[in-house]
Amino acid sequence: MYGGITEDYEYVRIKGLKNPIEFNDLKTLLLKGSKLEIKQDKWYSDISNGKFHIKDEIYTLMVTDNKRKLLYKREAGDNIFYDTLPLTLENGKIKE
Repeated sequence: MYGGITEDYEYVRIKGLKNPIEFNDLKTLLLKGSKLEIKQDKWYSDISNGKFHIKDEIYTLMVTDNKRKLLYKREAGDNIFYDTLPLTLENGKIKE
C-alpha cells in the first residue's frame, strides 16, 4: 500500500481494496496500534449453480512488523510511526 500528494492530485493504492479512500485516511495508521477498517463488497462465484453471491466484508489495514522493525517516537502523548529498520538474523533467529 502507498499513497502520495502531487501538485495536481492525491493518490492511494492498496492491493485488494476496491473502494477508494482519501490520502488523509492513511495518516491514522501512523499511531501505534491503530487500524483502519473499510467496508467493501466481495463477489463469490458458485460455478456449479451458475450464480454469484455478493457479501459485505471488512478490509482491515494496519501496520505490521513482519518484515522490518518499526520505529515510533513519542509526540504529544502518542507513539507515532516514523521509520523502519531491517530485521537481522543471527543463528537462524531474529536479533533485537
